[in-house]
Amino acid sequence: MQTVTSNTQHEGIKTTSILHRYKALALTLFIAVSMPRTGKGAPGDGLNAAEFRALCNLAAIADWQGETTTLATINSKEKQEIEILNMSASQATWQAAFPDAKQPDPDPQPACSAEDKRIHCLKDYKKFKHLKTTLKTESDTEETRDRHKLVPNIQESPEGKRIQKQLHDLATEAADIINTYDSQHGQLKQKLGAALTTVLKQALYGTGTAEKAGKYEDKWTATSTRTTDCAQRKAGTSLRGDLACLCINDDTANKQMCGQKVGPDNSNNWQASATATNINGLVSKCKTLVKPQLSTQTIRAALANFDGKLKSHAGGTKDAIVLGTPHTDGSCGGQANVACIDYTEQLTPRPEGAQNKINWYQHLDQAASTLQELQAAEIKRQQALRRITALKKRAYSL
Repeated sequence: MQTVTSNTQHEGIKTTSILHRYKALALTLFIAVSMPRTGKGAPGDGLNAAEFRALCNLAAIADWQGETTTLATINSKEKQEIEILNMSASQATWQAAFPDAKQPDPDPQPACSAEDKRIHCLKDYKKFKHLKTTLKTESDTEETRDRHKLVPNIQESPEGKRIQKQLHDLATEAADIINTYDSQHGQLKQKLGAALTTVLKQALYGTGTAEKAGKYEDKWTATSTRTTDCAQRKAGTSLRGDLACLCINDDTANKQMCGQKVGPDNSNNWQASATATNINGLVSKCKTLVKPQLSTQTIRAALANFDGKLKSHAGGTKDAIVLGTPHTDGSCGGQANVACIDYTEQLTPRPEGAQNKINWYQHLDQAASTLQELQAAEIKRQQALRRITALKKRAYSL
């Protein structure tokens, strides 16, 4: 058998080719180092997994993205039916004082004054004119004309005047019901919508946060050591800050405390790890785990669940109330497998009776109270509507 000899000649590797390969490798390494890395962790790392779920539920509520909550009103048309019946029962001279919709209003001479009793100077002149126009429309419409058929000239009779007076009183009572509902809930209206959103954002980002260019300012930031940033007055500043204290991995904790792949890896120190970007990742993770509705019941249940996750530490030389896994001396950092929030200062009873000074807790409690007021207001609204319906039935029976 003949041996086949290859005639292919290999070209020498050029120096420029090697340099290009080194540059490409260096660029790849630079990008890899620069990108934020999610910690891989390992199953069983989540020493704070249950506490994480408790804070997650609260953070998802505070980061509510649904429709803005508003106060339901009572439509003025609810009383208009009675007012139109009152207009139809009014004397012809009263009705004639209001021109048709397409006709101009008269120019009273002399001009109207504060105590002027002339019809065209009445405070509700435009309302009465609108009722007269609506009455004419309903009288000309087949579906509604029968409700305004009256015995000719009955409005001028004593009986007709008595009926008109009763209709006037019923219309006044219906208007009073609506005005009372609106005035009783005027302050509640100011607490809803954007105001309620602000309360929720203060729970998430901290008291006094403000939106700038579509983003909110974090009132908690890592400025010292984990032990200092997660205790005393900084504890409870915001839900985002407490999530960082509970879950962020760093070169000391050395464990994914809230579960596998929750938070960054442990390659950086505390301040470099507890960044807004990494906290954003925690909040995003929370919103994939829980999707609560915005209601009094949901907030109260979430706060009660949080209360149940708090525990006392009485080891070493320190008594503490913490959420998470503390050091043997009661601190919340500085050792592997340790991460917590020390709420001792916020939960110490005070002479004025306040038992809970956790900032975000107070904001969520305020939101729950506002939503509870809204529930009570809806009950009042339904009661008012039933009363107006009863008045309308009485009006049609006259």
